[in-house]
Amino acid sequence: MAFHAAVARFEKGEARTLDEAFCVTRKGVRLADYRRWRRYSAHVYHEVCRLHEEEAMPIDESTFEKAGAKFNVRKTLAGEMYYAWRDGKQNERGRVTSAPAEPFEPKQISDETIKHEWDRSRTLRDEFNNEFEDYRAYRRGVAAGRIWVDGERLE
Repeated sequence: MAFHAAVARFEKGEARTLDEAFCVTRKGVRLADYRRWRRYSAHVYHEVCRLHEEEAMPIDESTFEKAGAKFNVRKTLAGEMYYAWRDGKQNERGRVTSAPAEPFEPKQISDETIKHEWDRSRTLRDEFNNEFEDYRAYRRGVAAGRIWVDGERLE
């Protein structure tokens, strides 16, 4: 129910963003940046490793630039992605992390419910750039308690 109330606040214009509607604070993180990180960081990491192993390139800015160019990512961001994966901190970007081990009763959500929410809300489609699969993964993650923002579990 809280989900529907938050989406309704957003659709009525009572909240400027979905984050505001859901009372989520992301310090300095835009959803587009988070999506880019989630979508490309593993690929960039593996490309840097491949370039290092197969083409004997040193792990430096030129390698990050070449790996990043393949995925349309700046060399600085490619370097951050590489080092985050290398150090096992790939989920810390944007303060969005996997849930720590603590008791939680996951909720079940059907594909029909998710599709119904998607079809009814143009706002959701805009927020998720018309990527239904991204939204479905997000909703399932929230329902299962796997998505945390700033130390708070989204429900």
